[in-house]
This record gives sequence, C-alpha cells and structure tokens, in this order.
Amino acid sequence: MKGLVLKDLLALKSIIKTIILIIGIFMFSGIVSGNTFLVTYAAVYAAIMPLNLMAYDESCRFNRFAQILPITNTQIVLARYISGFVICIAAAAVSIVALAISGNNWAEGAMAGIAVPLVYQVFTVPVMYKWGVEKSRYITMAAFLIPFVVIMTLSDGEIIQNAVTALQNISPLYFAAATAAVIAVMYVCSIYLSVKIVKNKEW
Repeated sequence: MKGLVLKDLLALKSIIKTIILIIGIFMFSGIVSGNTFLVTYAAVYAAIMPLNLMAYDESCRFNRFAQILPITNTQIVLARYISGFVICIAAAAVSIVALAISGNNWAEGAMAGIAVPLVYQVFTVPVMYKWGVEKSRYITMAAFLIPFVVIMTLSDGEIIQNAVTALQNISPLYFAAATAAVIAVMYVCSIYLSVKIVKNKEW
C-alpha cells in the first residue's frame, strides 16, 4: 500500500511547480490584503487534489490495471484516502505558517485548514468512485460551492452569529477533540462506502 500512496504523490510531481505558483500568489495577496481566505488557500486547494489524482488514474486506466496486481480493492481505496490526508496536513502546515506571518489567529485557521478539505474529501471521493471524475465533476463542484454560498449569504444573519458565539464559548481543546472525532467517524463511513463501491464496480 505504501507504493500506492507513493504513486499518488509522484503523480503530482508534474504539476507541483504550478501548484506552488498558484498557492504562492493567492497567499501573498492574502497576507498583503489581510484576507484570511486567501492566506489559507493552500488548504482549499488541497481539497481538490483527490479529484486530480483520480483523473490521472482514469486517464491511464490504472484501476483496470490494478485488478491484476497483488493488491486488494480495500488497499487501493485506503491508499487514496491516506494520500488525501497527507496532502491536507501538508497544506494545513503551509497555511499555519502563512497565518502566523500575516498576524491572523493561526489556531483557528489551522482547524479550518485541516477540517474543511478533509470533510470535502469525505463526501466527494465516494462520488468520484461511483460515477467517475467527469460525470461527478458538477457534483463535486456543488459540494464546494453550495456551503460557501450559504455561509456567505447568512454571514450577517442571526443564525451564523449565534453559531459563532456558541463556538467561542466552547473550550478550544474540547472543540478540537469533538471535531476530530466527528471527522474520524465520517472518514470511516466514507472509506467503507468507497470500498463497497469499488468492489462492485466493473472497470
């Protein structure tokens, strides 16, 4: 399974310079302007990495080739989730450094930078396994845009303000532990669903 994870990470080698350039431009703009979203853009970009990796696999028909290798479908799926997790943690680390440089609250940014892409992957990876990258592209875009639009629309509303106030009254350690527990459960469910889909899929 280590080889599968390494395969995913090496697949990004061809576009790593472009990724660094794009993230660098957005983060520099965020630091200069004080825009927290731009500062943590690395974490946002990390959320879509599994889509790119699965697109690479489809283009070279790796999933069909993998059926003759001494690996199981469970290992294939686990490797994809591990790759996504590693990428998210690396992107979160970059975002934390950028937040610290910009003078923003790096602790809150770290939690958002880790939680948001991980939750996004939990929902989108099974969808891409089910319908493929091309057919599920609009679904994965909606999974990102709809929550963003809803939050931006309600940002000045009473519901969001009450939610923010409630979160501020919760102990940071308790909130972080609760968030980690929820994401862990979601990950287990997502992995189980993806494995089930892959086992029943004809490549």
